[in-house]
Amino acid sequence: TAARHKVKAVYRDVSREVNNAVRDLRMDILEIRRRQAESVDRLLPELEQQVTSMERQLTPALERYYAQTQRQVAKLKKDLERGTADTRLKLKAPDEEQ
Repeated sequence: TAARHKVKAVYRDVSREVNNAVRDLRMDILEIRRRQAESVDRLLPELEQQVTSMERQLTPALERYYAQTQRQVAKLKKDLERGTADTRLKLKAPDEEQ
């Protein structure tokens, strides 16, 4: 019947439009993924450089604090053995030490 043909024609047209929209969305998604990959490729070296820089700055400071703590523990141990211990640890920043 004419109504069936009309429905089939509309279905065909709508299906074509949906397929075109899906294809366009797939292309957009591929482009977005490509741009994300490029962004990661650009950012990764800078992030690695920043981490390396932080390691260079933090490692010496942590080593100084560790050495200071070891000295204070050794002094406290000696003072405890002599009975002259001040059990309050006085932590200072490494640049405050003398």
